[in-house]
Amino acid sequence: MKLDSVIVSDSEILRGVPCLRGKRVPVDLLIYYLEVGYTLDEFLDNFPSVSREAAIAALEETKALLMAIACARPLFLAFQFLIEEPRSRSTAKSVPRTASSNHWVAAWQFPL
Repeated sequence: MKLDSVIVSDSEILRGVPCLRGKRVPVDLLIYYLEVGYTLDEFLDNFPSVSREAAIAALEETKALLMAIACARPLFLAFQFLIEEPRSRSTAKSVPRTASSNHWVAAWQFPL
């Protein structure tokens, strides 16, 4: 994430759940409140330590991350197709790839 990101993840705070910077308020809680029909003002009333600007910035950052993933998916699928080994039609067992031979592939294998 960006250095000036309003969303942070620290293993010492809520076991690494992405939270608003400087708060112990998970970002998914903000999204959940909006998803079930609460307004942003109602969320802010329930979490007075969160500023309106921080909540809006978190939503904008979440939107940007989702758009980046959506745009990267076709590229990811193309790379995945190019790096897959051809499947043998024989009955012989295939030899698994070693981690060192395709260590860079793991960076592209994010959940979609």
